[in-house]
Amino acid sequence: MSGAREPAGGHVTSERILLVTMPLANPTLPNLAVEQLAEISRTAGFPCDVFYGTLLLSRSVPAWIIQSYWGQAIFAPTYHNLDPDLIVQELLNGYDDFDRLCHLGNKIDPDEMAIDLFLAMERAEECLDACLEAIPPGKYDVVGFSVAFDAQRLASACLARLLKWRDPEVKILFGGTGCDGPMAAASLRAFPEVDAVLSGEAVATFAEAILALRGAQQKEGVPGLLWRDGSQIGTASAHGVAPSILDVPSPRYSEYVAQRSTSAYDDVPMILMFESSRGCWWGWKHHCRFCGIQNVRQPYRSRDAGRVLAELLDLQDRFRPDLLYATDAILDQKSLRSLLPELSRARRQVDPGIHLFYEIKSNLRREEVAMLAAAGVVKVQPGIESLCTALLRSVDKGTTAIRQVALLKWFEAYRISPIYGLIIGLPEERPEHYLEMTRLARLLHHLPPPLSLNRLGLHKFSPYADEPERHGFSNIRPFESQRIIYRVPDHLLVDLCYELNYTLPGHDDPDLRAARDEFGREVIHWIRDYFRGVRQFCHQHDGVITVIRCLGDGGTDIRTVSGLEARILDRSAEPRSLESVSRELEVDAEAVHQAAMALEVMGLG
Repeated sequence: MSGAREPAGGHVTSERILLVTMPLANPTLPNLAVEQLAEISRTAGFPCDVFYGTLLLSRSVPAWIIQSYWGQAIFAPTYHNLDPDLIVQELLNGYDDFDRLCHLGNKIDPDEMAIDLFLAMERAEECLDACLEAIPPGKYDVVGFSVAFDAQRLASACLARLLKWRDPEVKILFGGTGCDGPMAAASLRAFPEVDAVLSGEAVATFAEAILALRGAQQKEGVPGLLWRDGSQIGTASAHGVAPSILDVPSPRYSEYVAQRSTSAYDDVPMILMFESSRGCWWGWKHHCRFCGIQNVRQPYRSRDAGRVLAELLDLQDRFRPDLLYATDAILDQKSLRSLLPELSRARRQVDPGIHLFYEIKSNLRREEVAMLAAAGVVKVQPGIESLCTALLRSVDKGTTAIRQVALLKWFEAYRISPIYGLIIGLPEERPEHYLEMTRLARLLHHLPPPLSLNRLGLHKFSPYADEPERHGFSNIRPFESQRIIYRVPDHLLVDLCYELNYTLPGHDDPDLRAARDEFGREVIHWIRDYFRGVRQFCHQHDGVITVIRCLGDGGTDIRTVSGLEARILDRSAEPRSLESVSRELEVDAEAVHQAAMALEVMGLG
């Protein structure tokens, strides 16, 4: 597909919609929003198909490229008709030491990176050719692209341009989380192949947008719709209230499953997605300062538990997925009392093979984790972003480090796998915060570790981005990689991109960098020890607690704890203050403090 193409002059022969999901979305995940909109279209009488370009990207593209914030650069040579060597050299020149730390010590060899990028660029071009071949010419009058944050923008623009070249009459519509706020108009300015953008939650506006694009309705009357009007951008009315999700149709997934079965991803575990709530009940009142999820600003909305259960049982019966993945930003508190008990009953009476993923708040208690396990929740994203209470308070997380450690313990006990990453680079961080987290991490090698250290991202719609000066951010600007990928002026990039670069005063301080590096090294040791098999078990009998530590190399370390230390350890299953333990045991506070220090020396504190 190298080189520019001339319009083919094809003709659209029918009114039919195609909804497309392009790389670099995870190729092993379907797109719930696209599946919902497809069902909404069909209900409205508009024939609609779903197409997963993600499944046509070769599995040889390394995960580090797919997950990188500049992975979209693999589509840049094709879109801009440039030599791949130029793009690769520009990217490598912009790679910095902070990014290296986030790789947790993995050696990043520039030559190996260059090879990976060159090969991935070839695979990206092959993916686009395969997409174009798989979409019949003239069949669709509207093609909608789901653009999630910054991950799918350029790949979608590439295919949109090819479709326009082949069928100039086709209408290209962009939507999704990468088209909210100022990103909507910026998408029209940056990509001439895009005819319109539908911003915001589209469940109540998508059918109207299709009618408007077909000329059957005034565009001005469709909330959230922007369109190309000559050299200008037309804008419809502002968004209204957050749409209800009570009547959002269940996803069909038949097209995804069929396309997956003939793709290179047929042998990976099947994951299907569902939705039981939208928004964030915590964020509605306490918006975590780094969080840029747009619908957190909308009221929290839940679906009926009975309908969610019926949808899950139907998906389980039809497809036998390995995992049912909740797209909820946070587990609904009502679900702990309604949906989860029903799921637990269904697993006992209908199908014990139901396995689920949920995002949860990081302060659940033991009995709540037990409910998750009974309901079949086997993986969670617990929102653990720091192991320092002072930093957690600074971002308004509403929890403490010790509560998160307790949560990791209950995950290990109930065999639930947590997926989390720690944020480094928060505005308020100091060297002493990293020294504190390093000391704590040394005690946790038997508990599930973070997957990564993640540099703080300045995301649109986050409190940090809303008031950057208040939080110390300055020199807000595009990343060099974004300039390389999109090749448009900076003022347009600032509107177009969901995540931007920034400067924070004092973050190059040598003491802070040294403390951060030490913490990074400790996290590496933690990850290696845990996956080598380091574990810890306790057995209590006649007031004596035996602590058995599996060292991961086949050896064990066995210690016994008795007396006051055992009594304290027995009462520390959930986080408690030493003062409360002292009162309960009716023991002098200083004696309790000394015993607790002895437990910490043993690695049990």
